[in-house]
Amino acid sequence: MLLGLAAPAVGLAAVLVLGLGVLRDLPGVWVAAGVLALPLGPPLGALWALPRAARAWAVGPALALWSVCLVIGFSGVFPGERAAAAGAGVQVLIDGFGWPGTAAGARAFVSRLPELPGKAPLPSAPAVASLPVAAPAPVAAVAPAAPAPDGGVVLPYEGEGVSLIVPLELEDRSGVPVEVPLVFDTGATLTTLDRATLRRLGVSVPRDAPEITFFTANGERRAPLVLLERAWFGGLLVEGVTVGVCDKCATEGHAGLLGLNVSRRFLVTVDQSRKELHLQPRVVDASDEVRWWAELESTATRHPDGRVEVEVLLHNRAGRAIQAVRVDVRCGEAWAAELADIAPHSTGRTEVALPPGTDCDGYSVSLGAAAW
Repeated sequence: MLLGLAAPAVGLAAVLVLGLGVLRDLPGVWVAAGVLALPLGPPLGALWALPRAARAWAVGPALALWSVCLVIGFSGVFPGERAAAAGAGVQVLIDGFGWPGTAAGARAFVSRLPELPGKAPLPSAPAVASLPVAAPAPVAAVAPAAPAPDGGVVLPYEGEGVSLIVPLELEDRSGVPVEVPLVFDTGATLTTLDRATLRRLGVSVPRDAPEITFFTANGERRAPLVLLERAWFGGLLVEGVTVGVCDKCATEGHAGLLGLNVSRRFLVTVDQSRKELHLQPRVVDASDEVRWWAELESTATRHPDGRVEVEVLLHNRAGRAIQAVRVDVRCGEAWAAELADIAPHSTGRTEVALPPGTDCDGYSVSLGAAAW
């Protein structure tokens, strides 16, 4: 009986450990070991010192007390992450076992639980944008985009003020379109999605994925990046979209932020009276996108006759080919190194011959124009 009463507290502690492992991208074996060891190990180990007759009645209260301490103390060790961990843990159970419940419900429940004394609840909304983002309503009722007279499209949005919610259409692993509501955020460099949405799309986060630093209300946070093959904004194709994995950038009403790496590909006019975005496609250089996936190396060699040659290596970490890249070699003046057709996860190489006598004791290389 006492053991059954301890089950909810033990289960909640296990969910928090599971969710934290998912948020930290820890190996599955480590996460499974933590789920078993942290809620059960310390109290069962302590009970081993008791006489055998006393263990039977003490195991339930000991498990319950320890699990409650874990849940309350979680916020002290990982400030501001308890609700997100609960949501991530529940989402894993929903996805893996079809269990009932919602991640949003788990986050809401945990956020009402007490925390360590002196630890006030930290805001979960990020400061990626320069203006605060309110929790908006879902966009299920948003009308589809319509053609505009200038050849662009008119895309209705939901929300008011700085909380403009727009649909971005993605596709899952089977090519089935999935409409995802996002906050239209002109202050965010990159588009973001939460892990639950990425799992729904069948997108995994590689362990060696590039990372970006998000500046949130809780301080700096590192987040991995993934590259989506394509997306549709207002029905208009956007190829090669880098996405930051950010659970704190999502709420129950939206899955993340629509950043400049998507919106800059359009001339966007906001008609607040009609609650519409007017989108006009425009051609933009893809270097801001490619730079997240391109690692540059270079070596300068001075030959006896005074010639200077700079060897440039570009490592393509993306899952799609880089069609063309211009690398700028600066050594007093600037010279261009051209590379083309760099296959996914491969390296392109080229050399730039500089004029004899060029002083390249200090030089730099940087990514210029690029195209997927």
